[in-house]
Amino acid sequence: MDASIDIMLYVPADEVEESVTCTPLGGQLFRLESLPFFLEGVAFGDTFEAEQTAKGLQLIRVVNRSGRKTLQILLADHFRNSDALRGILRKVEEHNGLWTQSGGLLSISMPADATYDPAPDFEVS
Repeated sequence: MDASIDIMLYVPADEVEESVTCTPLGGQLFRLESLPFFLEGVAFGDTFEAEQTAKGLQLIRVVNRSGRKTLQILLADHFRNSDALRGILRKVEEHNGLWTQSGGLLSISMPADATYDPAPDFEVS
């Protein structure tokens, strides 16, 4: 297996590009190894076909979906370092979920068979 690479991935359907980590699988196939903040057309663990461009990769199509559920959240300032957020992220990890946070941006990836859905914990009443 090839080593993972950090590269820009452009998703034409979303008209968005983002720096991602992926593993080249041979030919034009790659597996996404990071949790995207802005990309909606591809998720952690998906295998995708992409064309090499001067700027990085351009998504052609997703070949195999990982089945993971992705939640992308913009956090309020007061919630970013709160005990409530730490509790939610602890539950995410306990259910084999993954997460990454950059400032007020939070991306969560849950296995398809997870019994915990963090989305309701972020609803504002």
